Amino acid sequence: MNTTVNTTLPAQNAKTTPSIRESEQRHDRPEPRLLVALRRQASRNGHSQVELAQHLGVTSGYLMQLRSGTRDVSRISLDFARACASYLDTSTLNVLLLSGSIDVSDFSAPGNPERRIRKGLQALLEDPAYAGFIDEPLLRALPADAQQLLVSLYEEATQQDFGVSRILPPMTWSSLRLATSLAAEEVRESERDGHDTLL
Repeated sequence: MNTTVNTTLPAQNAKTTPSIRESEQRHDRPEPRLLVALRRQASRNGHSQVELAQHLGVTSGYLMQLRSGTRDVSRISLDFARACASYLDTSTLNVLLLSGSIDVSDFSAPGNPERRIRKGLQALLEDPAYAGFIDEPLLRALPADAQQLLVSLYEEATQQDFGVSRILPPMTWSSLRLATSLAAEEVRESERDGHDTLL
């Protein structure tokens, strides 16, 4: 009796099975901000991941793929972003910011001269009503588009005109604050990562 056992994996399985190293790399990455927000809201609502997925109109497997990085969270559909916004009780714009689909640069009007931004930043730093709340080194380290956004907000708050802002609808203010906060967080993370590599 001659029996042969096939010990080779089919080619299809070999391609789709991630290596241990790829799995480890996925788990080493921080959880996307949008997924953190959804997980926290689900916890507050007493929802399991399956129930969360049902509320969002997707499968729990889809959420796992977003969390692991198998699917790019910055490429979510507008329908899914709207479902997340409804679940989180926030704007779709905030969801797109949390997903990384848009960032602080998307709030800036192109072509504004750097001189006007510097003038607005200087006025902000010298304004006694706001200066105490500003971390000047962090402000100086922010990308130019984030600095422009801060000057725009400062113009709106003080009714001054440095030629940077356009009239912003009040509904976008929370998104502007979130965008600025995320940009500042990225600066802090890159500074921390740079510090860690020096040790």
